[in-house]
Amino acid sequence: MTDEWRSPSQLNEYSRCPYSYYLSRRKKVWKRPAAWLAHGVAVHKAMEVWETSGRAMSTEQVLKVFRDEYTAQINEELKGTPNPRMWFSSGPYNGAKDIPRRYQVGQEHVRNLLSYYQQYPDRVPDVIGEKLGVEYEFDIHFGSTRVVGFIDLIMDGVPYDYKTGTTPGGDEQLATYAGVLKKSHDIEFSNGFYFMARAGKPTRPYDLTGWSLERLEDVYGELDQKIKAEEFPPTPSPDVCGRCPVSTSCEFAQL
Repeated sequence: MTDEWRSPSQLNEYSRCPYSYYLSRRKKVWKRPAAWLAHGVAVHKAMEVWETSGRAMSTEQVLKVFRDEYTAQINEELKGTPNPRMWFSSGPYNGAKDIPRRYQVGQEHVRNLLSYYQQYPDRVPDVIGEKLGVEYEFDIHFGSTRVVGFIDLIMDGVPYDYKTGTTPGGDEQLATYAGVLKKSHDIEFSNGFYFMARAGKPTRPYDLTGWSLERLEDVYGELDQKIKAEEFPPTPSPDVCGRCPVSTSCEFAQL
């Protein structure tokens, strides 16, 4: 059975390697865990809880949210893969070392983000349709394709996405969010930002004026058609395969 909806994460995953998408989402093979995933989820959770509290929480309270969420995410992954040496390494840190390392690094990232807002207290989320622009849930159609997801943050009518890695993403994700705002609330395509937790500040603005609802209809329509047509060609390369969570089940992997 094919998915009835698409998402920015599906678009990103399929674009990296359609066969990886197939193994992960169709075959549901074992995925190599990575501490950086728990790290990212926990930072997002901490910022969401802080914002929805009206920014009334202390730094220590927000850090506790991170610690609790990170621990819960890690413990859940350990149930399926209890040997952390089978997890992804991060640079020189194998899984056994990366798990406790990111427990500390993630708290630094939360502090970095809170420090930014302390410097710029007027930077606050929008209220969009009576909903706070934080982890803003959407379920929308671009053309005939249903697209669902969450926008991390909306400020001044512009989408932001928190990133805990070292590099930001492309403009497709931000353009999707801008399209949601355009279709739902007639907010014009303008800019979008990745908010880098490591640096504690947003990236340069991503110009999204070249995007439109029609272009998003084409992008997600093509994705939907290829998945329904069972088009999952492998696109292996050392860079792609090296961070692929299903590479151990892939006969095309280049490692």
